[in-house]
Amino acid sequence: MASKNLIDYFEKLKNLIEQNGVTKEYVDILIKTANVAFTSENDVEFGLKVTGYAKQCCESMVAANGYTLWELEKYCFANNTSYELISTWYEILKLEAQNMVLDSYFLYLERKREPSERFYAPKRKHFIKLGLIGALQDMLDDKLDILSISMPPGTQKTTLEKFFNSGVIGWFPKDFNLFFSHSGDIARMYYDGVLDIVNNADEYCWNEIFPDLKVTSTNAKMQQFNVGKYKPFPSLQTTSVGSENAGKVRASKFLLCDDLIGKLEEALNKNTLDKLWNVYSVDARQRKLDGCKEIHIATRWSVHDVIGRLQNLYEGSERCRFIAVPDIDPDTGESNFDYEFMGFTKEFFMDQELAMDDISYRCLYKNDPIEREGLLYHE
Repeated sequence: MASKNLIDYFEKLKNLIEQNGVTKEYVDILIKTANVAFTSENDVEFGLKVTGYAKQCCESMVAANGYTLWELEKYCFANNTSYELISTWYEILKLEAQNMVLDSYFLYLERKREPSERFYAPKRKHFIKLGLIGALQDMLDDKLDILSISMPPGTQKTTLEKFFNSGVIGWFPKDFNLFFSHSGDIARMYYDGVLDIVNNADEYCWNEIFPDLKVTSTNAKMQQFNVGKYKPFPSLQTTSVGSENAGKVRASKFLLCDDLIGKLEEALNKNTLDKLWNVYSVDARQRKLDGCKEIHIATRWSVHDVIGRLQNLYEGSERCRFIAVPDIDPDTGESNFDYEFMGFTKEFFMDQELAMDDISYRCLYKNDPIEREGLLYHE
């Protein structure tokens, strides 16, 4: 716990900033104060209180000139210049990333990349508004055991999962995680994607956040890699429905189930969905060790899919959260996924709606499947 002297010192700093106005010198002192809290006094909660205030100070300094930090950073890249305040901002983000603040981790991870090529920053305001970042942070903070995220095709929910998984591997290097999908090809793409984030120092700053960790073994054939010391099962394992998983894979931290339904024909067959539930409950779920959490990512096709059955099973539980995001915000009439780069406009979704039947569109783009025995299961 932070000492009374450190807490009093922080309060004095805040008073001085309120009296004299924020300067970079004050922000530098705040960073040193946070470092003391994290490293010398082992008080993460207080340290994050200090870094949170330091971030507010940076934002206010930029806002005084009519900009945001993201706008300033894009300007720097476009004009091959730099601002000291941006480096200070990233110094704060790095401290928070190392202490399991997901938003800061995502931002710092891609600091080297061209803004238009980044995954997170251009989508950040959307992901935060939709509750995705808060829900994933709650998983890290042990407020949830099961999280389901359903979004339209192409909205990059699996990429968000990859970024999250890369952070989990760094924060919990003694644990191992299992990714489970309908397709071996999807599993391989997921393995390649997470490995690239962890191992590609030219593109990502993973090793700056976790300087004491590195990839110690890879097995592309089995789609597994390990970070840190040897453990019974590697940091990331990926597999698919129908694979021989007995004794081969386990999950101690996260079981990640991604689009267990592979095609429309499967969603239209109740017997197939029953078999898929058995695959999940008897195969995937039995790979979990005690305390392992679950994340389900999918586009909803049926009320009888795995996510639908989990909703019924855990109805009313505060430890489970089910997020379903439609293409169009019903309150504003605007697209929920009009990202700054490579987004989807409401006009795009309207074109998709015209091209397919109403029920399929409701499943794919509204993530609101309905019981349709007379149509869905017609012999």
